[in-house]
Amino acid sequence: ALVTVVFHGVQNVEEAIVRLCDSMRHWLRRQGLPAIYLWVKEFGSEHGMHLHLAVHVPAGAVYWAFKQMVWRWAAQVGAEILRGGTSETVDVRRIYSINGLMKYLGKSISERDAQKAHERYGVKRKRHGSVSGRPSQACKAIGPMAREAFYARQADLAA
Repeated sequence: ALVTVVFHGVQNVEEAIVRLCDSMRHWLRRQGLPAIYLWVKEFGSEHGMHLHLAVHVPAGAVYWAFKQMVWRWAAQVGAEILRGGTSETVDVRRIYSINGLMKYLGKSISERDAQKAHERYGVKRKRHGSVSGRPSQACKAIGPMAREAFYARQADLAA
């Protein structure tokens, strides 16, 4: 699922992101699912500070329950709940294309990584307003140490 949460009225966005991800992680575990996700924080003139969160949620009943829970988690972290219009507090959509997801999440990518991302996914870098704190994060299951261990196992298998 691709989740967007707009932090209308939230004073401490960093804390809100941590709390929202903790709630999501605990809920997924209670459903018997691993918490596999990554997020990107953006600041835009239309929505202000907001979060894009790509998370593995299977289709079916769990997906629909997850969509409802995101609204609850947004309210719990203090986001003013707005429904309707172009600036809804929460938007949850299915992810149909990994390349499309990477293009969307990668639009705020650093200049250093922009060329590689453009070659691999067709990402075009866009300038957004400045963001304080951590601009993005991946869960430990897909973080740098996990990827390094995966590539080491692949090399061992190939040898």
